[in-house]
Amino acid sequence: MIEFYVESLSLDAMDRELFQSLHELPEHLKLLSAPQQKEFYFHCEKMCGEFASRDRGYGSALKSHLNILILSLFRLSGRTAVKKSEGAFLGDFERLIELNFSRQHNVEFYARALGLSPKALTMRVHRLLGKSAREMIHDRCLLEAQRYLGYTTMPIAEVGLRLGFQDPNYFSRFFKAKTGFSPGAFRDRNN
Repeated sequence: MIEFYVESLSLDAMDRELFQSLHELPEHLKLLSAPQQKEFYFHCEKMCGEFASRDRGYGSALKSHLNILILSLFRLSGRTAVKKSEGAFLGDFERLIELNFSRQHNVEFYARALGLSPKALTMRVHRLLGKSAREMIHDRCLLEAQRYLGYTTMPIAEVGLRLGFQDPNYFSRFFKAKTGFSPGAFRDRNN
């Protein structure tokens, strides 16, 4: 197991995109081939040697070796494959929401579909838009709920069911938390 503080990294030397993607590394990574194991142990031994010797500049050397080790782990995990542009990523996420918001409200579903962990998806969306992935999903549900309530006479419980809320009370609480109005009050106000 490798544990380190973010402060241990040499942020000047580390690529900004790589640093922002640290959370995307898998929790467990198997080193399958002998060359992979050899490279990993080489960097670990260099770090142990620097720490034990405490020669002049050993702190900087430790940081540099840690950066190289992390880059090696990214390469071994396959996470450095060609990344989509941020715009393409957001487009994919928004399309997934559009296709599934009435059935899927869990971030885990969308993260899995995009090949990310829920934490990675949330952090990436927050970095790009300043809101969480869950907020994006909820905002789309809310928009559709407002459309149904404002333009149809469909019963409130049915609106909730169409949007994936099995419990009408949960739908009402969700709607009120987001708008400040109960679904019925919203409908009355907008008609």
